[in-house]
Amino acid sequence: MEDYATPFIELIDREAADLSVDERESLEFYYASVNLAEGLPPDSVPRRWCVVAQNVGRVAHMLGRLPVSGDPGATPVILEWIRFQATATLNSYQRARLGSFPGGDALIAVPE
Repeated sequence: MEDYATPFIELIDREAADLSVDERESLEFYYASVNLAEGLPPDSVPRRWCVVAQNVGRVAHMLGRLPVSGDPGATPVILEWIRFQATATLNSYQRARLGSFPGGDALIAVPE
């Protein structure tokens, strides 16, 4: 089977503003195919977590740090999500994703 997904996976960590229209649309379809393959409904916990994580990541990369109240793009949903992560039990993917954000390491508790 041809490895068609790798070029699209590589788009995930690029800034949205740096993506062409084709790349943004392709990434959206890649996400949809992953959701379909995993059988994740639009309202599943993993999918909702990933959607907010993506939004937090965009704002954090724009600011060079995690957003705080009053920052551009720091919506109430984003701010509450950040507060929750600091005390949540996170899996390896979640810890890695948070660690990819500027300042995200501060949210990652060491697993017991």
